[in-house]
Amino acid sequence: MRFLGLIILLAGLVAAFGGQFFDIRPAGFEIGRYAIFSSADGSSPASVYISDDDGPIAVSVEVVIPADAYDAYRESRMILDIEDRRGLFHSTPILFSSKSALHLDNGNLLAEVVTIDDILPGDYTFTLKPGDFDNLPVLSADLILQGNMGGFLFDLRPIGFTMIVIGGVMLLLGGRRQRRRSQPAASASKTSSIGYRQAEPEPEKSKPAMKWGRDGDQE
Repeated sequence: MRFLGLIILLAGLVAAFGGQFFDIRPAGFEIGRYAIFSSADGSSPASVYISDDDGPIAVSVEVVIPADAYDAYRESRMILDIEDRRGLFHSTPILFSSKSALHLDNGNLLAEVVTIDDILPGDYTFTLKPGDFDNLPVLSADLILQGNMGGFLFDLRPIGFTMIVIGGVMLLLGGRRQRRRSQPAASASKTSSIGYRQAEPEPEKSKPAMKWGRDGDQE
C-alpha cells in the first residue's frame, strides 16, 4: 500500500507542478482582457506583451450594446488593427449583429476575430476603430486574448493536487499498519527473553553429620 501511495504521490506532483518545468499549460488560458473602445472616449489602443510560448493566440472582441438594440435587426462594422514591432500586419473588419452574433449570458456580443499562429515575441498593439457603418450602437468593447490554442484541453493541476492528497493518505495508513504488525513480534520476543530463566544447579546434598557415642562410629 505504501508503494502504491508513493507512485500516486509522485504522479500527482508531476501533474500539479510539472507544467512549470516543462512549459505545459492548458489550452485557451486567458492572457488578459483589455478595454479598447467606448462610445464616450473612442478608441483606446491596448499594448500587450506576448511571448513565443503563448502562441497560438486567439483574438476576440466582446461589445456592449443598448438593451433596446436586441429587438431590431441592426448591424455595425468595426475594424481591428494588430501591430507588432515590425508594424501593422493584420487588419480585420468585424461585423456585430444583434441577431446573428454570439450572445453571452451577460447580454453582450462576442466576435471571434482571428488566431495568430506565428508569434514574434514582443509588444503587440490592438486598435479597434469604427468601420463604414454603425447601425448598431456600441457602448464599449473589450479585447480578449487567449493563449496556447490547440494545447491540452484540461488543466491537470486540480487532478494533481487530488492525487497528492490521496497518495499522502495512503503512505500514512501504510506506515501505521506496518508499525502495528511489527509491535506484536517485538513484544513477544521481549516477553520470551524476560520470562526465560536459566536453571540453577541443585545444591550438593551434604553428608550426614558424624554421630558420637554409643550408636556412633566405633573404631
